[in-house]
Amino acid sequence: MKKKIAFLAPENKGGPYYIYKDMVEVLKEKYGKELDVYFFNSKKDWLKLHFARYDVLFSVIPFLFKPLRIKKFVYNLHGNFEIEKKNKSLGNKLLYLAKRNLKFADNIALTSYFLADKLIFRKQYEDKIIIIPNFIDEKEYNFGEKKSKENVYNILTITSFKFYDKGRGILKLGNVISKLGEKVDKQINWTIIGNDENLENFQIIKKEFDKISFGKNLNIKWQGWLSKEKIKNELKNNDYFLYWSYLDTFGIVILEAVVSNMKVLINDYEAFEYIFNKDIICENENEMIEKIINDNIEKINIDNYKKEQVLDKIFSFIIK
Repeated sequence: MKKKIAFLAPENKGGPYYIYKDMVEVLKEKYGKELDVYFFNSKKDWLKLHFARYDVLFSVIPFLFKPLRIKKFVYNLHGNFEIEKKNKSLGNKLLYLAKRNLKFADNIALTSYFLADKLIFRKQYEDKIIIIPNFIDEKEYNFGEKKSKENVYNILTITSFKFYDKGRGILKLGNVISKLGEKVDKQINWTIIGNDENLENFQIIKKEFDKISFGKNLNIKWQGWLSKEKIKNELKNNDYFLYWSYLDTFGIVILEAVVSNMKVLINDYEAFEYIFNKDIICENENEMIEKIINDNIEKINIDNYKKEQVLDKIFSFIIK
């Protein structure tokens, strides 16, 4: 008899939504004989799942209480709930239930041990924690080797201003790009994806950003959030990917840039040390600038994050 598996994602189409969507599609295709897999992402679905019958339920969203007829409830923690619950949106207010969900969940799914250490629950729930990293489909993002123009830096940054600690990283990158422009006799084209002029955080950060002095050899293009296909197009058409954040728990877009054959550099935020090779991590602005100028950027190994390996791990967990 097939096992019934449910995945509950947020309504907004951010990272967790697409991660779960991809998981469901692959599990259906590869393990359809053993599993019936369902994808949910509405408030109505969330309420119903408190009482529905499934063998396993994976949820990014905290529940009011442990679902009554779920054999195995897996709370999939994707962010630092102590920070994110302070966001004004109703969905983020549910994160005040996160600690209760850690207690009654049968398992706690994390992309790495970072959150367990950061929020000091690793020792308490060691026997319940399972590590399921976000995965990347190499075929979807492998656009072949890039042929960079000799006198141009085409640089891409993808971020979000929904949370201040994530969005303010753009100020650090602004300093990097400003100093880089002073040091090189090249045209710099910098595309920044993720701005939302209606967000208070963006308005605050943009005011600070506008105080940074940039040379005439720099062209900055601000983009609102784009569809997945348009983002893939930007990954294809740019050569360098720079990222700076103080909030991420994984950084799937960093993996997307790596498999897109971009030259990737990120800051030394503590979460990244759990996930990425030190080759692409920069301790400060000057190190990032020097790596760009000297073209000293290594391509990291992402074998642990390939789609097939991660989905096989999820399937093994489900059927055991």
